[in-house]
Amino acid sequence: MELSILNNIDLIKLTENKTETPITEFDIYKITGSDKFDFLQGQITNDINLLKTEQAICTAYCNIKGRLMGVFFLYLTNIDNEEIIYLINPGNNGLNIFKSLKKYGLFSKININKVTDEFNVYLINTESEEKDDLISIEFPNNKLTLKLINKTKDVNILNKEKLDNNFWKITFINSKIPIISQITNEQFLSHNLELPKLNIINFKKGCYLGQEIIARTEYKAKLKKSALILSGMSSNTNLNNNLINSYFLQNNENIKTGEVIDYCIIKNKIYLLASIDNKYISQEIKFIN
Repeated sequence: MELSILNNIDLIKLTENKTETPITEFDIYKITGSDKFDFLQGQITNDINLLKTEQAICTAYCNIKGRLMGVFFLYLTNIDNEEIIYLINPGNNGLNIFKSLKKYGLFSKININKVTDEFNVYLINTESEEKDDLISIEFPNNKLTLKLINKTKDVNILNKEKLDNNFWKITFINSKIPIISQITNEQFLSHNLELPKLNIINFKKGCYLGQEIIARTEYKAKLKKSALILSGMSSNTNLNNNLINSYFLQNNENIKTGEVIDYCIIKNKIYLLASIDNKYISQEIKFIN
């Protein structure tokens, strides 16, 4: 399958199908305790001090070798005079992130609890006039908002704005936010996915997991790969996310040119976020599955 490089995806043309079905491929964790800010500052790539009440930041989370375990949102709210941080992770790798945070937080005054079952997650049009007590995370330049609604308060007021359940992935792809799955856990380096360009890695903050590797790459290494959005026509709608490690990109000479980070198929068209070797970017790119 031949692919073409896109600067961005025209999301407006893909919003015709709408659904009331919540998105199920998210894990949500509630973080409390007096040490929660200091603890997270030593774990995540972004600066926790940028997190303001009723706002979100996007951050990466790496292992000690600088390899990605997740890219997720942190949302700060205040309920009954208690500050609560919600960790909202796309994909199915939340358990690995949870186990790692629990391991490193053993001697900190924090509590981390999975609360996925308490919320419905939707992607809706940002221009909706509905105002309510939702956790809202806007995607820059996409005019779309990720909303979390407590199941006890979920009503039908948003039905007209809800988008196709398969649409959320393409929104992440268009924002070049990688979805790290259990299959791709600890596989990618942040710079190979150009995460510094997304402003989710802060090079002025102190130490955190993987910081030494990430800083060394930023200041001393020559970057060999770029994160690109690709698209092509696809008659195969049965691709399996569990086999994503076996999917790759190659040129006309059958040389592997890149790795597939994530993909989405809408209306017989495949959209991919891929990490491609810079020396092959100008060549024809094919998707192999």
